[in-house]
Amino acid sequence: MKSRFISIALLISLAFNIGFIVMFIYFKCTKSKPIEEKPRVQHERVHRQFRNEGIAEARRENSEYRRAFFQELAKPEFDEERVEELAQRLKESQKTLDQTVVKHFINLRKGMTAEEAEEFFGNMRQR
Repeated sequence: MKSRFISIALLISLAFNIGFIVMFIYFKCTKSKPIEEKPRVQHERVHRQFRNEGIAEARRENSEYRRAFFQELAKPEFDEERVEELAQRLKESQKTLDQTVVKHFINLRKGMTAEEAEEFFGNMRQR
């Protein structure tokens, strides 16, 4: 009885070891090469630089007006004239932000080839 149990345990252990070795070889052989990162092209660097300077300021301003607008609305006794004034400022800051982004993309497109533009703006469409 004891030797039979040891034989069964040995066969199970052998099966697991063979399975482990087969899986190890399989993953070693089928492992794909690492994806080479494409070098960043000039327009992407310009895009990031501009975004950090011009668009970030417009976003910050828009965010401040949005925060003030909702804070005023959250008050138990809100001033309707103040809310209207903040709403108007919020609309203006959103318009400024939109115009800044549009100008940025137009300037960015001027420095691109047709292929670069298709790749860059094609990726933007998918977001």
